[in-house]
Amino acid sequence: MVAGYASVLMPEEEEIALLPDLIRMRHVTTLAVTSWRAARYPENAPYILRNAAASLRGLDVIDHLGAEETTRLLRAALPVKTTE
Repeated sequence: MVAGYASVLMPEEEEIALLPDLIRMRHVTTLAVTSWRAARYPENAPYILRNAAASLRGLDVIDHLGAEETTRLLRAALPVKTTE
């Protein structure tokens, strides 16, 4: 995803450094909203919660790697900047 985004618009260093926290927040938001919706619509809970396991895995991976290593890996996925 990072490489695809960068193919259109290269992120700044400050943006790359924010990505681990932003990714975590996206996973937490997914879990919070889907949990609320599943409780509200229990008959549809399996469908609503279909991405919960992926969000938990994403959080676990970032927690295991740490923010610095996650940032390094995201940076490594970017295309090499060329100067014109």
